[in-house]
Amino acid sequence: GRLGELIPALRARGTITEWLRVFTEGEPLERELPLDLPGGARALVQYQVLPIGDGVAIVGRDVSARRLSEEQLQKAQKIEALGRLAGGVAHDFNNLLAVITCTATLLRDDIAEDDPRREDAETIRAAATRGAALTRKLLTFSRRQSVEHVDVGLNDLVQKHERALRDLLPQRIALATSLEANDVVRGDAALLEQ
Repeated sequence: GRLGELIPALRARGTITEWLRVFTEGEPLERELPLDLPGGARALVQYQVLPIGDGVAIVGRDVSARRLSEEQLQKAQKIEALGRLAGGVAHDFNNLLAVITCTATLLRDDIAEDDPRREDAETIRAAATRGAALTRKLLTFSRRQSVEHVDVGLNDLVQKHERALRDLLPQRIALATSLEANDVVRGDAALLEQ
């Protein structure tokens, strides 16, 4: 019954002529055929036509769902690659913004309060801080997952970044930390680290 419904579409595409060629020449045929089905539906049919004795055997299957899954997987992989790229760029940009923020703060602090350049330095620092907030959003997007709340030890996190900050900061800047005994919080470890 279903093949009968497809006969007009197959005839219009010259597909039946190809099938007859298998019958006359004896060479098997394998094709994929997109079809418009009655009722407006579309299907992708994968079929083989094989010469058998005095006739041909036609073996076909609807591969529409499989092809849709493959296309969805490819789209997901492209989005994942875009996310990784965005994450890499955002991470590098975040590092640049940290240098800008630190330098602008140092400049601001070295300029007298009545000097108009002090406000310029503060504007630079504030813009870099806003940029850092945007890059944190990009970094969250690049992970392509919802925020995952787990128990995080803040003391370890602070001490880990304290060493890195000490290497980055000029010697005239003193960095002091005050750690609490009860340092475990519930939050997203990556976001807290950022």
